[in-house]
Amino acid sequence: MNPQRFAAGLSAPEQALGAVPGLPPSPVNNARQFSEFQLTLLPGQTVPVSVTGDYVYFQNFSVLPSGGTGLMVQNSSALVSVKDSNNNLFQADAAGKGYSFPSPYSILYISTPAGAPIINVQLYAGFGRVQNDSGLRYAVGLSQLITASISRPNNVGVYAANELVGAATTSRLTFPNVTRFPGGNSVITKGLITKGSSTTANANFSLWLFQAALVPADGSDQTNFSPLLGSAPAFIGIINFTSFVTGGAGSGMAACSVDSIAIPVATDGSTLAVSQGANDGPFFGGTLMGYLICNGAYAPAALEAFNVSLMVDKY
Repeated sequence: MNPQRFAAGLSAPEQALGAVPGLPPSPVNNARQFSEFQLTLLPGQTVPVSVTGDYVYFQNFSVLPSGGTGLMVQNSSALVSVKDSNNNLFQADAAGKGYSFPSPYSILYISTPAGAPIINVQLYAGFGRVQNDSGLRYAVGLSQLITASISRPNNVGVYAANELVGAATTSRLTFPNVTRFPGGNSVITKGLITKGSSTTANANFSLWLFQAALVPADGSDQTNFSPLLGSAPAFIGIINFTSFVTGGAGSGMAACSVDSIAIPVATDGSTLAVSQGANDGPFFGGTLMGYLICNGAYAPAALEAFNVSLMVDKY
């Protein structure tokens, strides 16, 4: 349906024909998983919309009195019923315009009650959230802290620069489910490390992130970090942890937080395709591999544990 005609209403011939415009999805700016739909609903009509997602947002409604022009209304739930394929009913938020379904859907059924007026509807459906009621719209999605942990061997050997921090057999840190679903996108916005020692002297580390295992194979604790060119296509970024702090006397840990970073992760081919782990569910996808590198002569504690976390905004 022509957007200009949407605001003005339907012609008499269109009303007589019960016109329902075609429904090719139109992606919203900066949100590939969101699609825009413009529908015309007659009294008592149900329109199926084939779209995958977990959220619906009604941007605009106009009610068409007989022979009149469109009247914009705010509360959607009083005029339109929306159900997913599991018969879950749309439950409006405080503004009466948005709803997050309890589980992802593959089709929506949009209905008006018998005796209702003719209604024009502009809605967005997909994964995440629609932000802003005018201007640029985008999916806010889900922010999640994803943590990988590793404990080093029972020794206190001092590290040299460029050595891996890890266990006796592997140094790989695995971060699962970094996107909301296969084909989704995310951005790493923050990195955090806590370690099981209060030592801050020479505590300077770099986290290298890849979307696949290293070439050659992963090294163990205190082996030299030497990825080959074959690892380059899987490399997505580095987070440097250089300023560790600890608590007062008797503290048994130190921590470092790196804020305001932006490392994009994509599964749609626009940058890098994140590998799908064997345990990734149907609506959570993408596994990143991390390697923690020591940048100086750090004196560790025996069996010292490192917890590395990524704050990920999933779109």
